Amino acid sequence: RIDLLMVDTEVARGAVFAGEAATMCAGKKVGSQICNAAITVGAARMAAAFESVLKASEACTNGTDTSCHDAAGKAQTAVDAVSKAVNTTVAECPKTGTCHTELVASQTALTGAVSPAAAAADKCGTSGDKIACRTDLLQVSAQLTKGAAELNLANKDCKNATRVL
Repeated sequence: RIDLLMVDTEVARGAVFAGEAATMCAGKKVGSQICNAAITVGAARMAAAFESVLKASEACTNGTDTSCHDAAGKAQTAVDAVSKAVNTTVAECPKTGTCHTELVASQTALTGAVSPAAAAADKCGTSGDKIACRTDLLQVSAQLTKGAAELNLANKDCKNATRVL
């Protein structure tokens, strides 16, 4: 499971670099640049969220109750941040077409990560139930993976889309 989380983290890091490349290569369209910049922020926060969930999973497997609880709290904060960032992409990018569909799918996946992240922050290191804690963290990771996949697709498809103001 830790290995899968590490793979997810590497995928998210790739999304960050792809987002930066998309921003640098964006055309002169202001709407496109705003959209790509928002996606880049979302990708960076996605990578941070993956990293936080990985650290929480490690802390809740091998660490103390305190380190587990602290790491799960940081993971919750990171998940909230990426969820807000992707909400911004939906607001800043085109409202129709493939770009929009993929961003909304990413937004939906991340919304699905918020509740188990909050549950993990509440349970991990305090309830004594490490299995329930890790189950929540795995659910967060699964939702982040879905969100990252859709954000990666949107990164490509939104690059040349013109925002309708």
